[in-house]
Amino acid sequence: MRTTRIRTTRRAANVAGDVLLVVWIILWFLAARSLREAAGSLSQSLERLGNATGTAADRINEASRSLGEVPLVGEQLAAPFPGIAASLQNLADQITTQVASLGFSSQWLVPLVFLVPTVVAALWYIPWRIRRVQETAAARGLLLRNPSLDLFALRAVTTAHLRGVARISSDPAAAWRAQDPVIINRLATLELRRVGVEMAPAVAGPRTPTER
Repeated sequence: MRTTRIRTTRRAANVAGDVLLVVWIILWFLAARSLREAAGSLSQSLERLGNATGTAADRINEASRSLGEVPLVGEQLAAPFPGIAASLQNLADQITTQVASLGFSSQWLVPLVFLVPTVVAALWYIPWRIRRVQETAAARGLLLRNPSLDLFALRAVTTAHLRGVARISSDPAAAWRAQDPVIINRLATLELRRVGVEMAPAVAGPRTPTER
C-alpha cells in the first residue's frame, strides 16, 4: 500500500493564503475603524462649531434688544444686528443638518468599507481553498484504495501544462498506452505535485533474523 503525505510547499501555500486572508480582514477592519473615528471627530468639531455659532446668534439678539432700549437712537443702533443674528442662526442650522447627514452616512459607509472587500475576498478564497483541500484528499484516497498511478499519469497527459509534459516524454500518450513504468511514474508525480501530494518515503521495518 502506498503511503502519501501533503507536500510541504502545499502546506506552506495553504497557511500563507489563510494568513493573507486574515491580514486582509484585519487591515480593512482597522481602515473602517479609522474612518469611523475620523467621522466622529469631524462630527464633534462641526457640532461644537454649530453650538458656538448658535450661541453667538443668541448673544447678538440679546445685544440688539439691549441697544434697542437706548433712548432716541436705539432703533438705529440695533438695526444691523437682527440680520447678522439671523445669518448666524441660519449657518448654525446648516451645520446641524450637516452633522446629522454625516452621522447617517458614516453609519452605513463604515460597515460597507469593511464588509465589501472582506466579503469579496472571502467569497473568492474560501471556495477555492475548499476545492484544494478536497482535491488533495481525493488524490490521497484514490492512492490508498488503488495504488496504481495510471489515473494520475493519464490526468497529467490530458490536463498538465504541455511544457511540463514535454520535458518528461516527447510522446507521453504513447508512453502511457505502452505502460512505460518510468514515464507513468514521472507523469503521475507531475499530477500529484499539482494537487499537493507526494509519496512518503518507505519506513524500514525490523529486519528478520536472516537479514541480520
